[in-house]
Amino acid sequence: MSIGFKTIRGLLHILPSSRRGSVALPVALMLVVLLGFVALGTEVGVLLMTSRQMQSASDSAALAAAVARNKGYPIAFADEARAVARAAGYVDGEADATVAVNNPPLEGAYAGDENAIEVVITQLQHLVLVPLFYGGPWTLKTRAVATATGGSSVCVLALETSANEPLYAHNGGQLLIEGCGVGSNSSSNRAIRASGSGRITAASLTTVGNYYTSGGGTINISGPIEVHATATADPYLDRVVPTPGSCRTVPPMPFDGELPQGTYCAGINITNGSNVTMNGLYILRTGNFVVQGGSTLSGTASIVLTGTGSGTNTGVVTITGGAVINLTALSTGATAGMIFFQDRRARTTGTNNFYGGTTSTLTGALYFPRQTVNFSNGGSTTTACTEIIARSILIGGGSTVNIDCSGGGTPISGGTPRLVE
Repeated sequence: MSIGFKTIRGLLHILPSSRRGSVALPVALMLVVLLGFVALGTEVGVLLMTSRQMQSASDSAALAAAVARNKGYPIAFADEARAVARAAGYVDGEADATVAVNNPPLEGAYAGDENAIEVVITQLQHLVLVPLFYGGPWTLKTRAVATATGGSSVCVLALETSANEPLYAHNGGQLLIEGCGVGSNSSSNRAIRASGSGRITAASLTTVGNYYTSGGGTINISGPIEVHATATADPYLDRVVPTPGSCRTVPPMPFDGELPQGTYCAGINITNGSNVTMNGLYILRTGNFVVQGGSTLSGTASIVLTGTGSGTNTGVVTITGGAVINLTALSTGATAGMIFFQDRRARTTGTNNFYGGTTSTLTGALYFPRQTVNFSNGGSTTTACTEIIARSILIGGGSTVNIDCSGGGTPISGGTPRLVE
């Protein structure tokens, strides 16, 4: 609504001439007040509209950051949030605006939650009339929080995107997880399957496709089940294979003692009842990692399997023949948290076997993004709250895999990103 000088003059002219002088001033004052309230209402309306726009920008930025992190961009998710805010017209440090991206959030119900991302946008508003009624500078603030998990987290993740049964418990195989869940990125309706007395027990289940049981198999999920969900991000996608060094030689077997850390260019084969300790970083530049023949292996180590050239000659892991394994991952460096780290260039046809009466206690991730991990033939593997990440994961032949996150830990973020605040 617009009221100008000509309109006021016209109103004055229609008044009777005898009363014009007595009412002109009050009417003019009334119109001035009316104009002021119209202007104030317009300013408040603009303020409300700006607030809605800022809230929309905060919501979009937080959700975009959660999606980016879920897709495997843990470093760049903050940049994604700021890019979305910029597209909406809010640039950190420009036009009296700030865009803060906090992980974990600093306030609210999700404060301290590493799986949640908070975006706070503030901007100083340059107003004329509103400060006459409410003093002080006017700064709008909007806030949004999104989670990268949708309420679920996983400890065992099959990265295969289309094939049937990349996570499969069969023939009496048992996958028993406390305190976290299982996930599969396959779009198949049998992305997670249990059959032939196979059993999967977990706190949650997340899959791009669906899950399936047959032939006496059971899948027992105590918490949320998400099917047709967003793919779960590979938590180690940003890890880089360490550069191999000069080649060391494996001592003749049987061998009792500590195997020096370093690069081994023809694999490591521990056999004949050896009792070996490994402490540090071990890089296998081609060749397999084998423990068999009743041997024992213990220590705090990360074992990297890589290759030369195209990398298709990257080796596999085989632990068999009654071997006893007790390994803990390194806590620092490029392989922190990982017991086995297989090069992403490895051929997709390889299989890494943990079987044959093996008893293993593993504290650290088993990471085979291009290949299968197979637990079979009666092996028993126990881990703390850690991850098994592979293209496909098979548990069969009476083998049991136990993972315990009931006391806390750092499972993988999973599920569908969503706004929660």
